[in-house]
Amino acid sequence: MLAESVLRELVSRASFSHIKDVLKPLLTHLDHHQLWIPHEFAIHTFQIVMVSIQPQYSYTVVETLMAHLDQTTSQKTKTSIAVVLTKIIAIAAGESVGPSALDIINNLLTLLRDSVSSKNPTIGQYQENLINALGQFANHHPDYQKIEIMLFIMNKVPTFSKKDQVDQLLQIILLKSLLKVSVQYRTVSFEKAFPASFLQPLLKMARVQHVKTRITVMEILQALIDRHKNQEKLAVLTVKSYHSLSLEPPSRSDIIFANKQVGNLMNALIKSMLLDDQVNALESAYTTAALMIVEMGCVETLQEFLVFIFHLQDTVLCSEDLTVRHKCNLHRVAIALASLLSRCVGIHVDT
Repeated sequence: MLAESVLRELVSRASFSHIKDVLKPLLTHLDHHQLWIPHEFAIHTFQIVMVSIQPQYSYTVVETLMAHLDQTTSQKTKTSIAVVLTKIIAIAAGESVGPSALDIINNLLTLLRDSVSSKNPTIGQYQENLINALGQFANHHPDYQKIEIMLFIMNKVPTFSKKDQVDQLLQIILLKSLLKVSVQYRTVSFEKAFPASFLQPLLKMARVQHVKTRITVMEILQALIDRHKNQEKLAVLTVKSYHSLSLEPPSRSDIIFANKQVGNLMNALIKSMLLDDQVNALESAYTTAALMIVEMGCVETLQEFLVFIFHLQDTVLCSEDLTVRHKCNLHRVAIALASLLSRCVGIHVDT
């Protein structure tokens, strides 16, 4: 108790120029006495530091811990430090604005990028902890900053034309980071949620060969489109009526967005669905299209969605490369979307 009291007092009195003089011996102590594993003591210690430090300096603790993480060689220790980072990073988020927020995001992305290697092309616990830390950090920022963070992450994703295993893994990791932010964003206006500089590269990713990448992109789109919590209900592909769908007529802004962008969105979905016949990928693309209809479907946008459905059917009929099973599944998607569209437009008209 005495040691904890002294640590609180010491940290609370540290000026900006002396913070690292406190943190360096703390990190050395944890290293030399192997106190990172198990991580409970390290978490408790750093939580003391974060609640005691002057709020405007809290992001420095996060940056120092990330720098130490980068210098650590033991994988188990790195994983434990990443857990500690996850537990304290939210405390720093409230005081990190502008450049300091993007600096922390950039450092996390750099750690993720450095963790990818051809020797171990899988997403491990260490990487998951870093992704969770990024999500925790972004969650404590206002929505306008979440958009900036999503744009920042999107610009770091490797080009979709690269096909080697390491690039595919890096794509997945960065897109999972993007998904962590997107599920926390509260979409009010589609125009603000999908600026062209964000939407276009995302739609390119929706058309890559790698199935996991495409599904993750669909999950990002669903998180940003689904304003009325219908995603789970629309995960099942059916021509029957969905019970208890939450429906609301689209705003004027949504209708304008739909008239401008539905063609681009649906084109990307069609190309995605044509790539292969994996059921989970087709269902994910269907759910994305269904959410768009539920959120934007009305008399003013009816033509846009009908063009998409007819184009999907026509593409299937004219394609000679698709298997019979693949064609049947795509026709199922078209019929289910037509059924859903008729219901949504009918309800919007009645209101």
